[in-house]
Amino acid sequence: MAALILLETYEGNGDTFLDRYPNPLDVFTEINPYVYALWFNDAILGEYDTKDGKQLSNLNRVLTEPRFNGSLKAAASYFRGLSLVRGQKKDSADAYYAQIGGLRNWQFTGVFDNISGSGFNKEHGPLKEPRAGKGFTSYNNTTIDWFKPLYADDAGWSFVGGIFPARTGVGYAQTFVYADADKDAIICTGARGALKVWVNDKLLISEEEEHTTEMDKYNVKCHLNKGYNRVLVQISFTSEDIPNFIVRVADEKYAPLKGISSTNEVQEYQTDKSTDVPKLLPHFAEVYFREQMTKYPQDPIFPMLLAKVYTRNTESDKAKEAMYGIFKKYPDNALILFNYTQGLSYQYDRTILTELYEKLKQQDPENYLVKQSEEDQLEKEKKYSEALEVIKQMEAKNGEKIYTVIRKLSLNAYLQRVDSMISLLKYAYAKYPESTTIVTVMYQYYAQMLKDPVEALKVLEKYQANHLQTDMANEMADLYFQQNEMEKGMATLRKIAATIPYDIDVYRPLVNHFYARQEYDSAIRYLQIQHQISPYSHQPLGDIASAYLQKGDKQKALEYYKQALSLYSGGYSYREKIRELENKPDVFSYFPQTDYYAEISKYLKSKRILQRVIVMFSRTIRWCYTEKGPVSA
Repeated sequence: MAALILLETYEGNGDTFLDRYPNPLDVFTEINPYVYALWFNDAILGEYDTKDGKQLSNLNRVLTEPRFNGSLKAAASYFRGLSLVRGQKKDSADAYYAQIGGLRNWQFTGVFDNISGSGFNKEHGPLKEPRAGKGFTSYNNTTIDWFKPLYADDAGWSFVGGIFPARTGVGYAQTFVYADADKDAIICTGARGALKVWVNDKLLISEEEEHTTEMDKYNVKCHLNKGYNRVLVQISFTSEDIPNFIVRVADEKYAPLKGISSTNEVQEYQTDKSTDVPKLLPHFAEVYFREQMTKYPQDPIFPMLLAKVYTRNTESDKAKEAMYGIFKKYPDNALILFNYTQGLSYQYDRTILTELYEKLKQQDPENYLVKQSEEDQLEKEKKYSEALEVIKQMEAKNGEKIYTVIRKLSLNAYLQRVDSMISLLKYAYAKYPESTTIVTVMYQYYAQMLKDPVEALKVLEKYQANHLQTDMANEMADLYFQQNEMEKGMATLRKIAATIPYDIDVYRPLVNHFYARQEYDSAIRYLQIQHQISPYSHQPLGDIASAYLQKGDKQKALEYYKQALSLYSGGYSYREKIRELENKPDVFSYFPQTDYYAEISKYLKSKRILQRVIVMFSRTIRWCYTEKGPVSA
């Protein structure tokens, strides 16, 4: 069954697998490792989205049938909760999030320096100081401390990109877990970034390489004392705007441990002074498929499934290693070749990926994925008619799919076949009303082509009734405001904020709306929420200062500009405003004033300058660039 799933996926028919074959959940005997490896395949659950039909049935089966282990049930709880949120049913989602068993009630501090990942093994202070008051030195030499954000993500995963005001850094989170008795447990973690976890100040997990993992990727046994236990997380990230982590405390079956709770209030706890070295527990799916590879070394399915386990956690090197043996043994097998490429990293294996894709095109030119690549190349070359013919060939072999309909819409637009495009769009909107892309195109058709905001608004309203798509919701709010339906516009923006209140960016449209209407007190209210979510971000403070300045409250403006500058010493505009409010001259007024045009004219007219001259001036340094190089002006 697993081989059939991979083959149908390769052939481009994975989306209809459950309609044509027995449900894999009724076929697999060792259910847990197979379901883990194929989790996001359409034959099991598909990608994160609203769910119905057989995929929703499979999701509910994982949640309710006892043969699925606690790790899969936790993942299914997150999947179901997220699908409900995306379906505008947040209240129903909360119950599923609670079943994950992820620790909540964190307090945070950060960010600290992490240039090129150098901060991972540095001692930044939070490990030794769980209490607020003494403070720490952040990456930009400002003083920071432990804080509790006004809102935090309670869906199990803690997304900290909005909490920490930097895309590169090291951040910390701590919570205090109360156990009603001494308990042996398993700490189960996952992260986007590099991760360390301490329990009662003993380091249990240290993963320096940055990965995007699933939950329960890094697991280790631990002991909880009766009473309170400190759990400390270090999350390190480089050039990453959505770092996150999850910590579950589980029993031996990976179900949430009973008899525990957590708080973000600092508690007394007993430090763990044991000297044994913790060892990560191997993942159940990895163990199973490695055992099968040993038992059946000639069977290629097990290396392919093991590679799927690794790619779920962005472990490209391990996925490559798992597949390499059968890839070398069967270099001309298109299915093996394709699955081998799936484990490669575009960042590090770009050259070999290009070579293997070319080989795949030669081996199986009629394959659906090969045809996709061919169509994409033709479109880049602006050969739109030829690209449209390739799409027709794909549909003749594999049937119509949302992908092919969207491509035909785009190609007809490029070919300026307006009538064909409009006819196809109306057909697609009627058949695929759940497709975000098709809904967006239909909205643009009414809003931009027909200049009909009323019908455009109806398209957005219909979709947003059962889907959460923030960009579309913000667009809908703007349309309401344009039609002077202020209450509906505000209700739309507030609903987004209520659904994902921990996301600092959802308040920006509200701030912009009130600022534009000169309702500065309301703008300040939402900026204060941003500040309380991320207290060491300078941007909300600077914007609050600007709002007070517009109100005419210069004293408050000065206060907040100074706070913003204290968090961001490179804020030249803050310094400029502070000097202005303190009635001090512009700092550049202390430098000699130069008539730049006169200087340029002087040098152009000079008889001693024979070469072609380019003159670059800045406010502090002037250089004359000649063909012989820079000369001080």
